[in-house]
Amino acid sequence: MSLNTAKAEAWKRGILRWKLHKTQKEVYDQIKTLPQSTREVLVFISRRWGKSYLGVTMALEDCIKNPGKQVAIIGPNLKQTRAIILPIIKKICLDAPDGFIKETKSELRWRVGGSELIVAAFDTALESLRGLELWNVYLEETGLAHPDQYDYTLKSVIYPTLMHSKRYPGAGRI
Repeated sequence: MSLNTAKAEAWKRGILRWKLHKTQKEVYDQIKTLPQSTREVLVFISRRWGKSYLGVTMALEDCIKNPGKQVAIIGPNLKQTRAIILPIIKKICLDAPDGFIKETKSELRWRVGGSELIVAAFDTALESLRGLELWNVYLEETGLAHPDQYDYTLKSVIYPTLMHSKRYPGAGRI
């Protein structure tokens, strides 16, 4: 099997761990071995380590492995989140099979396999996320979000989007 064929197969199966550096793989493996009932994972690591790259990689895997689902990456404000996340998505997706990842007409949304990746921010989450049914959420640079805005958005907007996800205990309960 050629390298390009192997990469295309890994993409189609949602196996992107190979794109991570050694210590990212260690953190990735630790996260993946947590009990399914784990609701939050916080990663406290120094600047420039690649936390955003790790999060985008995992979000893309979630999209590929869970067809028909929506996964969100949310940062403190839309301008900053766009500046951080868009170059990373482009970098990771350089070797994706043609047409496998498509930016939609709606800004900051991609079709990934049969799912959708959404990039949003705390300053726009009330408008862009309310009412959605998300499979998973990755928070980006949350230390920069205003504490009151962060708390309200997390509890009143983001958590409700996850209520029907099979990933969370009590999913589907009213």
